[in-house]
Amino acid sequence: MDLGQRRGLIAGAAAAGVALIVLLVAVVSPGHRSSAAAHPPGNATQQALTSTTADLAPVPGGTGTTVKPQPVGGPTTVPPPTTTTVAPPPTVGPEGAFLTPLNFTDVRIADPLNCSAVSDGPNWSTRCGVAHSSGGDLMWVIESAPAPQGTAWHVYALRHLQGYHWLVTVAVADNTGQRQWIAVRAAAVDVTGDGNQDLVYGFHYAEPAASLVLDVVSGAGRVDLHRWIVEGAVQLSAGQLQIWGAGPGGVGYGHEVLRYLSGAWRIVSSTPAPPVIPPSSV
Repeated sequence: MDLGQRRGLIAGAAAAGVALIVLLVAVVSPGHRSSAAAHPPGNATQQALTSTTADLAPVPGGTGTTVKPQPVGGPTTVPPPTTTTVAPPPTVGPEGAFLTPLNFTDVRIADPLNCSAVSDGPNWSTRCGVAHSSGGDLMWVIESAPAPQGTAWHVYALRHLQGYHWLVTVAVADNTGQRQWIAVRAAAVDVTGDGNQDLVYGFHYAEPAASLVLDVVSGAGRVDLHRWIVEGAVQLSAGQLQIWGAGPGGVGYGHEVLRYLSGAWRIVSSTPAPPVIPPSSV
């Protein structure tokens, strides 16, 4: 190949290179974007949206200092509630009861409508009655007879077995009158407030100072409350006992209310009262 031909080929290659450069500049110029650049893939659009941020913090005028927003409804420390423990009312029980269980089995044939059927003998004057207790029917029996020192007494509580059969559960006997009771009474009243009747016995003394002793028999026929009242009286009502009497040592005069709460007899109130003895229920 001669020199003229080589120069012609070099000039043609150079012209082709210039044309290619011009074409590339036209393709990438702003006025001629490719379709791929005009329509980016979906994930590219999503990235552009999610990467957009805005500063929502207020900027006070003239300071140029950004104030960060404070959290709303954040955790708050609340002090625990204060609890107060109240001591339950004092209890009273059967200690010292006059009516006590027998040391032998005593089953009697008795008719509550005929008190003479349960009498201990012709010399005894007998009174009786029935209470519909939570442990079954209970019968109270009070007998009296002349004695060398005043009046002899037999006092019973009997639990119904079946038919005319009754079991003596608690009793007290004074065959000579040494206890010096001037009266013994009984009543069937729901004093425990459980919807069933209880037996309440009242033993009265002339001395000391017109004392009254209470024995309350409930449930299966056992004493669950014994109370000695000086110059006193008791009034019975559904769910409570109200007692009036002199204070310890005969000092002062007061009024007590007793209720059966949480499985025990409790003194729910004790207040001073005028020295007046009201009528007694037993």
